[in-house]
Amino acid sequence: MGVGAVAGACFSCEWCLTGRQFLCPHKDDTVLRGDRGGFATRVRASDWRYVQPLPDALASEHAAPLLCAGITVFSAISRNGVRPTDRVAVVGVGGLGHLAIQFLAKWGCHVTAISSTAAKADDARRFGAHEFIVSEEGLERAAGSFDFILSTVSADLPWDAYLAALRPQGTLCVVGVPHGSFSFHPLSLLPGEKRLVGGVVGSAEENRQMLDFAVRHGIRPVVEPFPVARIGEALDRVRHGRARYRAVLEF
Repeated sequence: MGVGAVAGACFSCEWCLTGRQFLCPHKDDTVLRGDRGGFATRVRASDWRYVQPLPDALASEHAAPLLCAGITVFSAISRNGVRPTDRVAVVGVGGLGHLAIQFLAKWGCHVTAISSTAAKADDARRFGAHEFIVSEEGLERAAGSFDFILSTVSADLPWDAYLAALRPQGTLCVVGVPHGSFSFHPLSLLPGEKRLVGGVVGSAEENRQMLDFAVRHGIRPVVEPFPVARIGEALDRVRHGRARYRAVLEF
């Protein structure tokens, strides 16, 4: 059994009653519990519906990142109506991005990975990317290329350039948290009826769908396991961007 980034919701507000528990103003965010959440030796869900039965084929060290990073990108793909015929791009080949590439490739999309460094090109292609762009060099040449762009990085990006890379009525979905405010020219958005949207983790049902999809298509996070006694080392690798691609604590 597993508990992900959310451990419960009220199931009585308008959002919960319409199946959108991820928008519940009273949801129980496991990641915001402090030492009672992701760093606890035991976690108690506030609602049984958020305790996920884990498929036998899925190891615990793989299930843990899927129930946070995995559901974040899976929900963004599902809720934004991404089609198998779409040309899509994933910004960032990291903890979220390496899973997004796998999901989108198995979804049937033509996937382009965008990274600030060419060093991740081989990994991106191994995860299923058909093309690779070094953002500073290749983004301008990609103008008008994508139906959907998923930004997974915690960085302030040249938003006008990314909106320009969308086809008309395309969607730029942001699940990474930028450091500053969004800034872009209105004409980058309006004439092509483009969309800029945010994304959050999914509902209990979406978690189940995501786990089933991951098992069916052999999608797995790349993890670095650490015994809990080495938590300092694990955190240091994450903070300095050296984890490939998720650090997992073993209790």
